[in-house]
Amino acid sequence: MKTPFLRNLWLTTAVVLATPSWVPSSAHAQTGTDASLAAKKQTFALELDPLAYILQGYGLLAAYQPHGYVRLTAGGFKVGKLPDFITNDGDNENFSQSLYGFALWVNVFPDPVKRNWGFGALFERRYHTYSNSTVPGVSTKQTRTDLIPAVSYRWRPWDNYGFYVLPWFGVAIPLGGRDDVFVGQIKYQPRAVDYFITAHIGWEI
Repeated sequence: MKTPFLRNLWLTTAVVLATPSWVPSSAHAQTGTDASLAAKKQTFALELDPLAYILQGYGLLAAYQPHGYVRLTAGGFKVGKLPDFITNDGDNENFSQSLYGFALWVNVFPDPVKRNWGFGALFERRYHTYSNSTVPGVSTKQTRTDLIPAVSYRWRPWDNYGFYVLPWFGVAIPLGGRDDVFVGQIKYQPRAVDYFITAHIGWEI
């Protein structure tokens, strides 16, 4: 004999299964929308920045997106050696530059279901080390803080898997640490504004 609990459970299940047959079509559409959003209620992701690894460093980030439009990302990175065309632009010559730091990224997706185009900003703290080949054994450190408005696009090659590619572009608004740097007696003049172009690869669950 079924207990009252089991009998109520069976009745509840039967009602839930029968509901789609008599719910109005407009409610079906709303339910479908809610289901799509519920499937995206919250996600977690890990991301790598391949360019950082190519430049003798690393880039690792973790992301969380609750139900809705906003995605939060935090991570750390290191670049063993920036390309010479970046370090030695303008009047700078014979310099080498390495850096490490961390970033906090708030990204907003106008479409909370597809979550492809994103607009937001990064708060980034970086620790730079400069050296010059004409002054062996001497280096100078500088700390920079930037706010980086950025636009991104998340591309998913396979709908049924969590893998994605996230290229993004941003322009830094300096909040501190843009003074000239001296290695020995040689002056290095940082850019007034930096821009960033890269692409993350990630896996979302």
